[in-house]
Amino acid sequence: MALRILAGAFLCCENKVLLIKRGSHKELATGLWAGIGGHLDLNDIKNPKALDMLETCYREVQEETGITRDEICYLKLRYIAMRRDGDEIRLHHHYFGELENEIALPECDEGELHWINKADLPGLPMTTSGKEALMHWILHPDDEGVYFVAVNPAGDCSGLTHFIEYGDALLPGKLGFGAEHFGAGAGAAHDPRPSDGIDGGARPLVGV
Repeated sequence: MALRILAGAFLCCENKVLLIKRGSHKELATGLWAGIGGHLDLNDIKNPKALDMLETCYREVQEETGITRDEICYLKLRYIAMRRDGDEIRLHHHYFGELENEIALPECDEGELHWINKADLPGLPMTTSGKEALMHWILHPDDEGVYFVAVNPAGDCSGLTHFIEYGDALLPGKLGFGAEHFGAGAGAAHDPRPSDGIDGGARPLVGV
């Protein structure tokens, strides 16, 4: 079983989010919308006992957009998403940050960069973990927690996506987290997301 480790950022400016529409030449998430990011690089591993995914995130953002770490405010890990795809486990670290200005976007070898209004996000075909993380963040703007996200094996809305908030103590009998269940599959107690507004309508979910 292979493990693929990724990191990416959703960068926001006022009411817009910077996304990339991945190119047709990409192996993963071909033609889908996603945050800015990519794979953990061997050069990112300064300490094998404690991987610094933030460095991976900064590197990927600068490579794909030209935006440097000094231009990003409050970049913070918010979601660690895990799903299985065949013989591969994908572990994706989703960071969120802010930009003071809506910068002009350069050409990118990975795909096309766009500023997207938050109101338009629910209708975009996106990677599964990215879409779930983004929608959860929009619905909980004041939540500063870090969440583990377990995506259902089908990779779509046919089952549950679990949001488990990380706590200081993750020991039996002293669980430092609470859970939310998204999705419309069998066994879902309820979907806490509203039926209108920012998350109204269907949410195309595919892939990573």
